[in-house]
Formats: sequence, C-alpha cells, structure tokens
Amino acid sequence: MKRPTGIFNATLWLTIALTGAAIGQQDTGRDILRHAQEALGGAQKLAAVRDFTQTLRVAMEALPGGVTVKQVNRYLAPAVYRQDEDMPFGKIISYTDGASGWRSTPRGSATMTPAVLKMSQDEMFRSLFVLMAADRDPSVQVKATAPRTVEIAKADGFSVRVEFDSSTWLPLRKVYEAADPHGPPTEIEESYADWREVDGLKVPFKMTIRQNGKVLADESVEQFQFNVGLKAEELSQKP
Repeated sequence: MKRPTGIFNATLWLTIALTGAAIGQQDTGRDILRHAQEALGGAQKLAAVRDFTQTLRVAMEALPGGVTVKQVNRYLAPAVYRQDEDMPFGKIISYTDGASGWRSTPRGSATMTPAVLKMSQDEMFRSLFVLMAADRDPSVQVKATAPRTVEIAKADGFSVRVEFDSSTWLPLRKVYEAADPHGPPTEIEESYADWREVDGLKVPFKMTIRQNGKVLADESVEQFQFNVGLKAEELSQKP
C-alpha cells in the first residue's frame, strides 16, 4: 500500500505509530499482578505462604435484625480449605481437599454434592492470597481489563475481577458471580480496607461484601496468621 503524503497524512501516520507503541507498552495482567505483589510485601514472601488462618467476625446485614457470626478460614497449599462458622443455630463446617469434600451442620455430616463442592473450590480460589499468587499457576489465566484491573480465571471458566488502588497498588475490590439457588447467578463485590502488616505481608482487616450493589455483610479480622504448620489430617477431622 502506498504511504500517504502531506502534512495531515504524516500526522495521521505518526499518531498511529505512537498509539501502537503505547498499546505495546501497556501492562499485561501478569505485570499488574506483579505490581500488586510488591505492594503486598513481595513475590517471594507470597510464594513462601504454605498456609494461613483467618479468624473474623461477620456482621450479616442482610438477615433480619442483623446477625454476627464467628468464622475461621484455614488454607493449606495447594488445595486444602476448611471453614468453621458459629451460627446462632449451631456450627457449620465445610472442608475440601480440592477433589472432594464434606459439610457438617447441626443436622449431621454429608459428602458435598457436586454443586456445593464447586462452590467450595471457587471460594478457595478467590481467597485473596491465592489470587495474588495466580501467576505461578500455568492453568490460570491472568488478563488485564483496565490499567489497574485484572481478570483471573480458572480452567473451568470461573473468574474473579480484581481492581487495585491507584496510589498504593493494594487490592481495592474483587468482583465475581456466585451461584444463587433461587435464580440466576448474582454479582458479588468484596472491598478491602484497614491494611496491616502480618509477618511482612499486607493484610486487609476490614472487608465489605455487596450483592448486586447492596451490602450483604461486613467482616472484621480478629487474627491472621501465616505458616503456622497446618496439617491436612487435622483440617479434615469431622466433629
């Protein structure tokens, strides 16, 4: 194709060239994630996380009168996750090793159905410190959707969009779709605040969860611990 001549056409070609260079220089999803890793304490620190225990109070605003429950989440790399919840009507425990799982309620214990197992697997995947190390898993796709936003997706299609603060590079919020037994999937947004340092890593101690834009729950971390030596056989014990 013949190259256009003249002042206007020369300006047009320069604009196209500069635009192409700018696009080529944009951060990829993994570049953005690496900026966030440094803000959180460093990629090496994140890579050294073998397990973590999160103890928090959850104020469930959506329930009539409001209900506050205690929740303990424990993760052991690469795929063991246990959640203990003290509800007003009794204790609920969910456990998965990534391939199977069980759930215990005041009515008894049962093997997770495929749908419940999928929900537990997705919950483990979207845990903040699992997401922030997603670039180490070749089966996970990390894609930039905006200058400070990435979409992190599993091979099965479940994805989480994470937006980072414009000044600190710390995670600002994450957005994902959750299954709704009474209808189509709903959009869930979790926002972060009150960042504190724990063993050299930044940890949010306040989280707000919204469902379709409406506040569903406020979470306050009471304690967060890294690498306490969790064992799979201990986490898998039933009550």
